[in-house]
Amino acid sequence: RRSLASFEPKAFGDYQSSAGVGQFMQLIEKMWSRYSFFESTGLPNELASRGFTEDVQIPAYLYREDGMKLWNAIGGFATD
Repeated sequence: RRSLASFEPKAFGDYQSSAGVGQFMQLIEKMWSRYSFFESTGLPNELASRGFTEDVQIPAYLYREDGMKLWNAIGGFATD
């Protein structure tokens, strides 16, 4: 079994990426050190980061409309 994250000579990941395994792992570590799971993954924050807030009028944007209904319902259930 071959691994993309193997640090052996001529590792499979070195052939899959121009950065190589070592540099790729450094990039991943840098990204995860700045990532805040709870701030980044909530539906309202995800929508806002992509510019799909409530004030943006998109007819029948069901992902936002239905998603926020579920978000609020689950949030209300979890806080009661």
